[in-house]
Amino acid sequence: LKRKGIDDNTIIVFTSDHGDQLGEHAKHNKGRPYETSAGVAFMVRWPKKVSSGRVIHTAYASIDFAPTILSAMGIKDHGVAFHGIDGSDELLAKSNVNNPSTDTQTRFMSDSQQGRWASAVRDGYKLVLSKGEPWLFDLNKDPHEVLNYYGQTNYTSIYDEMREDLHATIFQHGFPLADGEVAYWDKPACWDSRDQISEWKKRLCEDLADPRYSPGCQWRHIYEQCPVTCKRCCQDSKGKIMIHSALKRCKKVGDYCHIAKVRSFCPVTCQSCPGQNGSTTDNLFVDKEETEGNTHIDFSTDDDS
Repeated sequence: LKRKGIDDNTIIVFTSDHGDQLGEHAKHNKGRPYETSAGVAFMVRWPKKVSSGRVIHTAYASIDFAPTILSAMGIKDHGVAFHGIDGSDELLAKSNVNNPSTDTQTRFMSDSQQGRWASAVRDGYKLVLSKGEPWLFDLNKDPHEVLNYYGQTNYTSIYDEMREDLHATIFQHGFPLADGEVAYWDKPACWDSRDQISEWKKRLCEDLADPRYSPGCQWRHIYEQCPVTCKRCCQDSKGKIMIHSALKRCKKVGDYCHIAKVRSFCPVTCQSCPGQNGSTTDNLFVDKEETEGNTHIDFSTDDDS
């Protein structure tokens, strides 16, 4: 390009397909909403029009590439009904200050193969709805996507806005998540921590289903982290659950209580609380720490099984 003398007036774009995770988040392959899997490079060199060193933080997707580049070249009447956004105004802007009007611009992605999740992304935030609990990432505070900010009061408006946008997109474009039997639209009222149990090395809540470790549910610091596995929590969730593409609250799920996730989301309505039919079980349990001070479990686990 330099030899031909056209390098300053040629648009050079470096981009890529998405990558594999190679062990991040304990996953090796692609098909996940994490940045290490779904994020791709998009670098543009065009000395005559694009400011050197400019970084755009607005969320864009690969479907935006074509309308953006064509518009930057002055091709407006291309006769193609692109689904993507024309981001040429932001690309060609001379200032390094991002346009505030694009801060809430939201783009979407989906697990098109297995329909396990759908995601909305905007500058600094990512919402993931799936067959498990909803996740909201703050990419500025938590760039490695480890912490779930869903449910924190100072994120409520962000979550509600992004969820509304994602809901419309899921059905407008037929994201496979809507074709599944059940997906959590809101976080269940009763939910086990996914972190290692405090004071019990190498143990997770799911380990408590094993008879070797289930006695741990007698201790408050364990059952408060693992209320579902320990059967210490039984209350209907306040939000909605998506059942066969329809959003429902617990009072409307009576015909679907045969589905395990519905029972987990609405245990009172589905009368699935342990020990009682349709009522809370807070008084059904005996706290070992309060009644049997000499009962002991060794929490310094040595085996790795």
